Amino acid sequence: MATTDGQDGGTTDRISGLSDDLLHSILLRLGSTPEVARTSVLGRRRRRVWAALPELTFCYGDESPWSSEPVCRRIDHALAACSAPAVDRLAISLPRTWTHFPMYRIARWLRFASQRLTGELRLSMDPHNYHDRKAMVLPPCARATCIRLDLCGNTLRFELASGGAFTALSTLRIQQGCMDGRELEDVVSSRCPGLKELALGSVFLEGAPSLCIRSDSLEHLEIFDDLGLRDDRLEVTAPKLRSLTIRCCLPDDTRIVAPMLSEVCWDGYLYDYDPSCHHLVDVGRHLRRLAIETNSPAAALMKLFDTIEDLDLTVDIPEGVKEYRSFLKDINNVAKCEVLLVTFIGEEHVFRPTMLHLLKKCTRIRKLEVFLGSSEDEEQSFLSIALPLSLAREFYS
Repeated sequence: MATTDGQDGGTTDRISGLSDDLLHSILLRLGSTPEVARTSVLGRRRRRVWAALPELTFCYGDESPWSSEPVCRRIDHALAACSAPAVDRLAISLPRTWTHFPMYRIARWLRFASQRLTGELRLSMDPHNYHDRKAMVLPPCARATCIRLDLCGNTLRFELASGGAFTALSTLRIQQGCMDGRELEDVVSSRCPGLKELALGSVFLEGAPSLCIRSDSLEHLEIFDDLGLRDDRLEVTAPKLRSLTIRCCLPDDTRIVAPMLSEVCWDGYLYDYDPSCHHLVDVGRHLRRLAIETNSPAAALMKLFDTIEDLDLTVDIPEGVKEYRSFLKDINNVAKCEVLLVTFIGEEHVFRPTMLHLLKKCTRIRKLEVFLGSSEDEEQSFLSIALPLSLAREFYS
């Protein structure tokens, strides 16, 4: 920003008079490190200021006109120029349309993260198309607090020979790739002493027929898509686990020990819950929240608990008398709850009798919320009711 100053018609650069911290705040709003770097042409001081930014973001979509080599050079130069002693965030997203890319580039960036990163690492790669076909190796990042990796079909290995650890790591999310199952067990169980959130999805685990995770710090576990262990064994022992989200077909032998479990989301009718092989061990008889679909085997989860504070039901009733009777049987297992949230998908003519049946079973609710929609129409209407149960019954009668 330049303004006219005085009678001589000269100009004053007011931006150059701002403190480094304020300039950092302004530049970070650009959301792209290459864009920030271009501001260095405005003056020598700008070169020093942008290089000290605590956040580095390189995001290239599939429509990017750049080929891999100039993009990689830009990232290499930016990391080499970085003068910040600690980086709060490093985010790199590579186009999925690239056809040539050497793995040593990513190894260089991950080495930078292991030395400088004190916050979040985000890396989204392009799909399994590298020159050397080598695995991506993640060195220990002792000060990183969050790591999110989208491998896009590539293989991830951990650099564990040095005995390093992810001491400060609280969130780990890995998806769409291959890993060594024993390495994953070692990292999560032994090298992440402060890990609180773990999310795994579309991960093919090699080298081990089972996955056994033991963590004294883990509080949130999400498993989505698939783990490549469907015919084998999954065991999780987490004394502090409070939230469990399942969006996949679990292995036939699954055992989850979670004495402090308070929230369960078993999403989708395709993802069967089978009490004969999926065991929730040492869980209490009370849940803060349960989210399930009524026309899926996951409805059997309601039998495990006497009381549920918030019951989130997706009601999707297929056409046919047999299906409706099956639904009524599931609803007979509705536990006592205080808040009932119903997402109703189905034929309109069964809506009112279905709601009346639910209200007869849920005799202690103090709040009812209803979403109305259909499987063909993404738009839904919303109705929230906080009325005495007798009035709610009258509303639907």
